[in-house]
Amino acid sequence: MAVCVSVLMPVWNEEKFLGAALNSLLNQSFNDFEIILVDDASDDNTPSLVASYANKDPRVRPLRNARRMGLTKSLNRALKESHATFIARLDGDDIARPDRLERQVRHMQRHPYAVLSGTGVTLIDAQGRPTRDFAEGLQPHAFRFTSLAHSPIVHSTAMFRRSVALRLGGYDEDFETAQDYDLWCRMLHHGDGVALEGVGVLHRVHDRSVSARHLGQQLKAIQKIAFSNVQSQPYLACGPDNLTLYRRFLASVHSQGSREQEFERFQDTLLVLARAFSRHHALSPQQQADIVAIVQSWCACHSPV
Repeated sequence: MAVCVSVLMPVWNEEKFLGAALNSLLNQSFNDFEIILVDDASDDNTPSLVASYANKDPRVRPLRNARRMGLTKSLNRALKESHATFIARLDGDDIARPDRLERQVRHMQRHPYAVLSGTGVTLIDAQGRPTRDFAEGLQPHAFRFTSLAHSPIVHSTAMFRRSVALRLGGYDEDFETAQDYDLWCRMLHHGDGVALEGVGVLHRVHDRSVSARHLGQQLKAIQKIAFSNVQSQPYLACGPDNLTLYRRFLASVHSQGSREQEFERFQDTLLVLARAFSRHHALSPQQQADIVAIVQSWCACHSPV
């Protein structure tokens, strides 16, 4: 049966947090959705928990992998099983705010050229205590520019058009991590992305999360995707020296920093990219200022002094 939204939720040994995640979806202000819950061969109490929710609410569609397939393949299995116009994501250890789906559906329906949206997040710890808010929005020009260096949104906040994702082959299974960032970069060739202002998801950070368990692998994948993204867009051609510097900037972002002299060259390279981006997209003065502000924020976060 067709629904408006399919929420993809692959899980593995998620008995501790899964109930809170599912309750947050089943109590949404928007009701026209299904949850495609893929149990990736859990060996804890997750299968029983999934079965109990599926028995109580037909919106929960349980699937189980006979053996561990990993996140990316599980996402693609769920994507192929979906019946919706829009695909949403929520990790099994995160919590959706009650109006999260309603806000994003409204935006996607009102903006036909939008292929992707996200929201802000509140970071919470393993006990559910809030630690930090990231609630600022990103308009399409800022979203697109941010994607040159990293994913503009947390995966668990994403909503995207199913038709576009399937046309692109879904998530690239060569990426065990950062598969969301790769898909966003490819989708942005077919429309706009936006991060809606305000918190839509409580994003749990703990030592068992995918990001924590595979941090090194994830950072390498992000650097690879970001550099490939810049290389694939001819209007950003800025010469081999600048491309080399950009690659080194990406490598330094999550390292112990860079030498002050080299960092100044990084800033120059980023501004070259910003100007090329602004020219190509014919940005207004205010939009150009937004892009420069993003560059300045990157530099402030990763300055060696």
